[in-house]
Amino acid sequence: MRRSILTAVALTTLVAGTAYAADGAVNSAAEAQAKEDQKDDLPAKCTLREIQASHDEPANIDPQITRLRLYFEKAPFNAWKQFHLLTTKEFTLQDEKSQSIDLANGRKAEVTYTDHMTRADGKHRLRLRVQVTHGEKRVMDTTFVLDEGGVMLQAVQGKTHLLVLAVSCETH
Repeated sequence: MRRSILTAVALTTLVAGTAYAADGAVNSAAEAQAKEDQKDDLPAKCTLREIQASHDEPANIDPQITRLRLYFEKAPFNAWKQFHLLTTKEFTLQDEKSQSIDLANGRKAEVTYTDHMTRADGKHRLRLRVQVTHGEKRVMDTTFVLDEGGVMLQAVQGKTHLLVLAVSCETH
């Protein structure tokens, strides 16, 4: 009888120890998931550059935007000769939040941070939406995925010039 009580206590201790370890593992997994979820909710530091493109000669790219030269030398942007930086707007977006921006041409842009993803290789990607309105009329509405540190160029046709919006964001 004494032996079966000791065996029962030993088994209870073993089972409790196992439950504790499993509970600890679950807590560790839950903590790891919470940290991963926090990463997904990182704010994004964004920059929106307004660039005016024209057909005027001679060909010229504003020295402040030479980083974008490779994009401007390819279609469809290579149809334009001059690229002049009009404004640079920097702002921080929280996940699933928007930022309204007054553009140099009198229109309004709204940038929305819709999602944050981490690729298998650990690099960050952001899903953003950019809408441009002129009064009540929506003249542009695009959603895109941007690798962190990358840039998205979107053209908005004007009467004599092209307005190019260059959007880039980083989460860390």
